[in-house]
Amino acid sequence: MPEITLSAPEFKSLSSENRVKILKLLDERNHTLTELAKKLSLSSPSTKQHLGVLLENRLVELIDEGRKWKYYSLTRKGKQLVKAKETETTVLIVLSVASVAFAGVLLMLLGSIGLLQQPALTSNASDGRAFEEIGIAEETVKGAAPLASPVSAGEDASFLLSISLVALAVVIIALVLYWDKLKKIQKT
Repeated sequence: MPEITLSAPEFKSLSSENRVKILKLLDERNHTLTELAKKLSLSSPSTKQHLGVLLENRLVELIDEGRKWKYYSLTRKGKQLVKAKETETTVLIVLSVASVAFAGVLLMLLGSIGLLQQPALTSNASDGRAFEEIGIAEETVKGAAPLASPVSAGEDASFLLSISLVALAVVIIALVLYWDKLKKIQKT
């Protein structure tokens, strides 16, 4: 994504919530001063003052085509500012969903081929050397009751699938909440 450099006055002009709203409204379409004032629930002089700051910093331009109404529109830099935030957020959401899905598929694949299961403590050597190396007598291990029932590959895969589905559900809920928040912001 191209980097956008802001001067101190440009940065200061974005410190006002109303000016940011003006930029978002002008991103949808060109507006007159009166239209912007109504949508922002501000007086015309107050809106004109905000537009003056944006005009001064070349984020907005006045289009005078010789008609009665004069329209304001975004400059190239203004468009870059509005679009940069949307693009960054979209990329982050797509990357998050893709990484969760990839991790879930990878875990399921590893579980299905048996790479995620704990190896059992057994002795392949007939003389019990494997157990002696860790300080346990072979008879003790053979006679001991199992601590837990062994997990089959199917149970392991279903557990991983459940975890993946929960993670996917969390991501979907976050996306729905984010989408709802965007809709509310765009309405204002």
